[in-house]
Amino acid sequence: MSPVTLVEAVRVAPTRWRNGGGLTRELLVVPAPAASGAAWRLRVSVAEIALDGPFSAFPGITRWFAVIDGAGVDLVWPDHRQRQTQAAAPLRFDGGTPPECALVAGPTRDLNLMVDGRFGAIGLHRAAAGVARAGRRGPRGLFTGVAARLHRDGHPPQALPRDSLLWCGEGERRAWTLEPLAEGPLFWIDEAF
Repeated sequence: MSPVTLVEAVRVAPTRWRNGGGLTRELLVVPAPAASGAAWRLRVSVAEIALDGPFSAFPGITRWFAVIDGAGVDLVWPDHRQRQTQAAAPLRFDGGTPPECALVAGPTRDLNLMVDGRFGAIGLHRAAAGVARAGRRGPRGLFTGVAARLHRDGHPPQALPRDSLLWCGEGERRAWTLEPLAEGPLFWIDEAF
């Protein structure tokens, strides 16, 4: 079993988008860039969208998108439109056919999960407070949009700061239970279902 890693968004330097429309904080890249020089197969990031504009294309990538702050965005494809707000379930779409993005009412912050098809069936799911989630096959993670405590079988409670990612690359089998310390978004990153 691989170790559990905690990454806080505030400790990650932001990268400005080429089109100037926002910033990205890359919380996790698998494999790690220095590990192999190979292209990433999984990427978790928090984006700050400041201007309307197109999403970048990522052919062969499944994307998951969830609004964590702000009024949300309208995502527009040639054949349909989807409004994403904090209340909406994470949206899954084909990274090879990126939408245009229009802000609903000012800047937003968003959680993004991008997965190469060779990585496996992994997705982004809203987490409920106090509900235990048993380990599954493969890697698993947790993103906290608010400060929270994580209870893992056999471990003392772990404090999780706001906007942090907890990651275990080999799919820890212990049950994880969340205790949020405020109202706000919490997400599991694990086997799609």
